[in-house]
Amino acid sequence: MSSFVRTLLVFCEGPHDAAFVRMVFKRILGFQIEKLKFSEMPSPFNNLFTKAVEKHAAQDMSLDMTHKFFLPDSVLRKNDDIAFIFNCGGKTQYDKVRDLLTDYIPLIEQAAIFPAGAQEIVDSVRYLFLYDSDADGLDRIVDNISREFQKVNEKDFVVDAWIGTKSEFGRVSKDKAVFVWGGAPDKGTLEDLLMPMFDFTEANKPLIARSKQTMNEMFKWDIDHGDSKKAVAEVEKFKKAVLTTVGQRKKPGSSLNVILEQAELITDDALRACPTTAGFVEFIREFWRMAD
Repeated sequence: MSSFVRTLLVFCEGPHDAAFVRMVFKRILGFQIEKLKFSEMPSPFNNLFTKAVEKHAAQDMSLDMTHKFFLPDSVLRKNDDIAFIFNCGGKTQYDKVRDLLTDYIPLIEQAAIFPAGAQEIVDSVRYLFLYDSDADGLDRIVDNISREFQKVNEKDFVVDAWIGTKSEFGRVSKDKAVFVWGGAPDKGTLEDLLMPMFDFTEANKPLIARSKQTMNEMFKWDIDHGDSKKAVAEVEKFKKAVLTTVGQRKKPGSSLNVILEQAELITDDALRACPTTAGFVEFIREFWRMAD
């Protein structure tokens, strides 16, 4: 007899956002990475991933593997809660997400009817969209999601009103949710959170200071640009350059997402000390109604 599980589909803006979310799920929420064959996944994902691979393998695909978005970057589990984390490859990849949901939703709705031999069946699915606030702000991002995902495959998807939460960085619309990264809900990026986390430990402080000095000496950063959108983007680039440089000793040549997950430069205490991260953890628990 099959048992039931709950799932959360998490759509991250880019690779280092996905890496950060994995870090929070593993180190704060107590999830573990699941390494399963497609056939071992709960229904409908056992069938869905297999069919998705077959469908995309039949297409004429380029070697850059952009088609891989139809599969999650990672799967994490805690008891009967399973999170699927996707890297969207950019903030405006709405078509890509809609295409994925068009394939997913019909099978999710029929998970219990056609389990295809799965030992577990998904009986609850929630959707979480994560973005940098940038210069857009939470309100505009919520409006964009309402417009872009009002319908999926000609069926209503995001139609309920957005409700505020305990965190000013998040909103909920029934089984859909949005959370933004930044120094404030109306401005900033994930790097605004990462910089003080790197700088939290005494061993990292001199590295951060030297990296900032070096980046300022080597390049011009137009962080005071009159256009707020360009100014926020410049600040993000500067902070990303600083953080990536700090991680080069432990992970030479690596990108920020690799450094976040493998260089061990952010401690659990640093994660917990960040108010926005703490708010995100509480937001996840409330939205997903997770049992501790």
